[in-house]
Amino acid sequence: MITTLKILESEKIINSTYLNMYKKNMKTIQFQIVELNTNIFLLNKIIEFPFTIFNQNNSESIFWENTLKLLFESCVLIIWRVSIESDKKDKILPINKLKSQIYQNLKSQSFKDIFDHEAPSIDFRFKYPKIKQKVEQIRHNLIAHINEKAYGLERRVPQYGISLSEIEALCKEIDTLFKYLCFKNEIGTLPLSISKYVEQGNTDIDHIFDSLVKTSVILHMPENEPDYWPYYKQNFAPKDLEIFNKYRIKFNLPKV
Repeated sequence: MITTLKILESEKIINSTYLNMYKKNMKTIQFQIVELNTNIFLLNKIIEFPFTIFNQNNSESIFWENTLKLLFESCVLIIWRVSIESDKKDKILPINKLKSQIYQNLKSQSFKDIFDHEAPSIDFRFKYPKIKQKVEQIRHNLIAHINEKAYGLERRVPQYGISLSEIEALCKEIDTLFKYLCFKNEIGTLPLSISKYVEQGNTDIDHIFDSLVKTSVILHMPENEPDYWPYYKQNFAPKDLEIFNKYRIKFNLPKV
């Protein structure tokens, strides 16, 4: 007796008349989730990078600041169209609409009963109402439309009022439902370039940051400015010095 649909291929569960549409719609949602996961991966990398240690003038970087802003906006838009936008419109395909279509096209009532019991539910109104509200407000007032009250003199990431951890929480919910809807079929939600190299610290953004550090005046200051270095070093908190030495060792330079 079958007690879970997770051990069956979609071909054995879904009516043949809907199967091609199922695969097409799953691919559409997959592309959105891959982009969302990629954005989150990049945001974490950028936020974690110690710009304050290797930026001698502590000046803000227009490029990285705008990159953060655009990645945040992209995350908000993807979450909106995949999980929050109304599924009442004919040509709109949020993941809950896909879930409903799959349910309607299961081959038997027993499959539907199991699906009803074990399929994850996404309804941010109850689980994450405050985060859902933030996504809606950002989408409506800062991205899709111009709301003069929402816009300040400057448009910075903190003004969005949503944290990366909150975005990650919504992404995890979407990802969990999507993976269930794959049934036994495995459909990845991370680009191979990330999933293959992420643990090695060998992705393209890792190379970019390594290049920034290697060409930094600060990294080579102990050798190039030995008289000034002891004074400059006083600016470092113990944790900063630990990070600084980690990069020194990485590039075959002695600890200081």
